[in-house]
Amino acid sequence: MLILGFALAFILALLALLLGLAEAVIKLNDEDERPTEGISFAKLVITSMFAVATSLLLVNVGLHIWLVVLIAVLLVVFVTFSTQLLAKGAGKTLFASRVVGSLKPVIRSINLLFTPLSLPTEAAEEFEQELIESVEELGETVAREIMVPRIDMATISVEDNLKDSMSAFFRYGYSRLPVIGKNLDDVKGVLYIKDVARLIHENPERALSIRAIDIAREASFIPESLPVD
Repeated sequence: MLILGFALAFILALLALLLGLAEAVIKLNDEDERPTEGISFAKLVITSMFAVATSLLLVNVGLHIWLVVLIAVLLVVFVTFSTQLLAKGAGKTLFASRVVGSLKPVIRSINLLFTPLSLPTEAAEEFEQELIESVEELGETVAREIMVPRIDMATISVEDNLKDSMSAFFRYGYSRLPVIGKNLDDVKGVLYIKDVARLIHENPERALSIRAIDIAREASFIPESLPVD
């Protein structure tokens, strides 16, 4: 009977080691998107079962209860730390990958069983997915797709002073506006609302004599077929 109990305790410790190895392999592999919460939970349960099995074995041997508790705690700590260290050290080895590959059905079953107990992370995952998709779409978007149509352009004349420019910013609702000369195709620069606000705040009277073109920044001209990123 004692031999059977020791065999059970050994099997539980081995299962904890395998689960720790699987968790390490998944976390160290950037391309593996499988969740590890279920594996961690299963490892905790198996470690707890190992502690109970070890305590019952030591009691049957006839040791004092306090000695049983001390030995059981030390064994659990040893199994936990050794499992973590071995899994971390072997997590990137080919052997570990093959072992975890053979445990795929077990890992899938554990994750399915753990799903009802896990906290909801759907909102965060949806946000992350949208963010990833937007980044991917950015690389496929050309400048032409985000350009404002010529007839819808909001602009400031080179002759407008800073007060008129600030009124234009409030009217159009943009933080940057192109400064044009003779027509819409004659772009002289780009005016930033923060530059206008700073000068008006520092010297309101002088701002009336400063033209938009005087503080406009250089405009960048790019082909409409250039990717946005």
